[in-house]
Amino acid sequence: EELENSTMPIRARLNIAKDESKVEMIKSGPYSSCLIIEKSKRHLCNYGTEYGDMLMGIFGREVENAYNDNEGTFKFSYDIDINGAISSQNDVTIEFRLTE
Repeated sequence: EELENSTMPIRARLNIAKDESKVEMIKSGPYSSCLIIEKSKRHLCNYGTEYGDMLMGIFGREVENAYNDNEGTFKFSYDIDINGAISSQNDVTIEFRLTE
């Protein structure tokens, strides 16, 4: 869950394709969005704001993982463009460890 200058939490969920080549980042709460990150591909995605939905281009720069039986790292990087102009470059790293 995230708090973004609000008392209303935003829940973020990642769906990772079985072949680990694509990630869907879904946010729900007062404003929802679904961003699709796929290496070397651009997807048009809706991003919800308090002023309404925005259509943004999402270009996946990198989707990679490294793991063994007990722990690992999943990374993805993407650019956001609005009307064709890059507005941000983003890097996400998730480290995980299996617990018993």
